[in-house]
Amino acid sequence: MHGSMIPVLSSNIDGYRYLDDQCLLLIAFKSGMTYAYKNVPDFIVLDFVDAPSKGNFFHTFIRDIYPFFKLDPMALENLLAGTSGVLSPKRQPRPPSLTFSALQVKHPVLAAMF
Repeated sequence: MHGSMIPVLSSNIDGYRYLDDQCLLLIAFKSGMTYAYKNVPDFIVLDFVDAPSKGNFFHTFIRDIYPFFKLDPMALENLLAGTSGVLSPKRQPRPPSLTFSALQVKHPVLAAMF
């Protein structure tokens, strides 16, 4: 967990940091991964901080509600230093595993349609 994160008592969550100017909630997990949750209002963060079970609150009110992306250590450093650019997931597109002609061979109905 990064030193500027606020530690919490939880079996799954290591700490958090809220960047209120960006409405961005950073959550560090015991697994070593850190995620950024976008558009989280401050009242949700306050409720998270006051929750007796951070994990239950996270699973109920944050996890499947706010868009998120995983932060690598460099992205986390940049965010906390205020030097990050536009925040967006940095997933590389996967190359197709099959070509269209291979799909046509595998599924003849495609060859008839195209």
